Amino acid sequence: MNDKKTYGQIVFEHHEQGLQLEDDIIEYRRQMEPDIMMKVRNTAREAFQLPQYQGKALYVVLLKKVERLGQAPRTFVFARHSCPSPVYKQSVWKYHANGDEEFLWSIPDWELYYHILANATQFLQDPETSDLAKFVTLMESGELLKWIIKENGEKPDGIIKIKKQEDEDV
Repeated sequence: MNDKKTYGQIVFEHHEQGLQLEDDIIEYRRQMEPDIMMKVRNTAREAFQLPQYQGKALYVVLLKKVERLGQAPRTFVFARHSCPSPVYKQSVWKYHANGDEEFLWSIPDWELYYHILANATQFLQDPETSDLAKFVTLMESGELLKWIIKENGEKPDGIIKIKKQEDEDV
């Protein structure tokens, strides 16, 4: 039998205790991390079994979403060949062909992102938030994207420019 509680059961228990989910967000995150990391590692293990990933490095992406109804947090985990461009609510790991795991970065939601930027010194000095603040400042400066372009073996000037209709008429 499944011992895991459903989202509805957790919400009901919190309401019974007079708590809101936001009241315990740090504890919630700590409880969820082992399950999330298990999903990340299982995704990598399953991907390495597929012919397109055998003998090659792969990237595992974790996207965080919040459902509109009930504000339930959801995570989506998937593998891909190339390193993705950084976006809000995303974490990325690289799995080398030998199976070694390398955490690359995590970008928070846009509200926390801009809060960190506005208070960068404070976040950089706090050991618990310094890595996240580094990722945010690297993304904001454009250095993270430059690193990704290099990681993917792309040329830095390989950006496709779209011409407007007026440009073509000249």
